[in-house]
Amino acid sequence: MYAILAEKPSAAKAFAQALNGKKQGRIYVAPPPSLLPEGALICATVGHILEFLEPSELDEKYTSYSLDSLPIIIDNFQYKVVSDKKEVLQTIKNTIFDKRVKTIILATDAASEGEYI
Repeated sequence: MYAILAEKPSAAKAFAQALNGKKQGRIYVAPPPSLLPEGALICATVGHILEFLEPSELDEKYTSYSLDSLPIIIDNFQYKVVSDKKEVLQTIKNTIFDKRVKTIILATDAASEGEYI
């Protein structure tokens, strides 16, 4: 089975329609046989779901900015889930880590923004 990660809900719906998929909860399920012989689970992201931690979240000394603390050089970037996107991320994780999934198709924009998803 394939997992298809679409860039936005309308793209996920279009993929599902092309594959005779039906909506089940927050994802679409395309049954075999379709264009993908093993069927597919199709989910979508919605904008940015991760963001960098703020400097103040990395070190208390950046709680208030001063010229003395500039430039801020971060050796190890860390991310957090955008607060209103936790359910979206959980849906994506559930889909791509589903035990039936053997192949993941990243169906996002080919530009760098889409590839970061």
